[in-house]
Amino acid sequence: MDNWWPPEKIAASLGVPGYAAPSQYNHIVLTFWTCDKGAIDAASVWADPLKFFGADNPFGSSKDNIQKFLKNKYNSNGKKILISAFGST
Repeated sequence: MDNWWPPEKIAASLGVPGYAAPSQYNHIVLTFWTCDKGAIDAASVWADPLKFFGADNPFGSSKDNIQKFLKNKYNSNGKKILISAFGST
């Protein structure tokens, strides 16, 4: 990820349609989920979106709302979102 503010730039870095440049990719893999630390790197944004997007963001007011909003953006544009397991930074 190369942009961490404002929330729309974070969404673009995650490849969220409508925020990121159009691409032909239909699978977005957020990295990584680890056994010992849980979500790290881009997966940590998905795991705790309010920490990264802040309470005043255009995606929702709770973790659940934000995740549903982002997942809908991916899915309605023919993209699937996945979490890569057992990787490292």
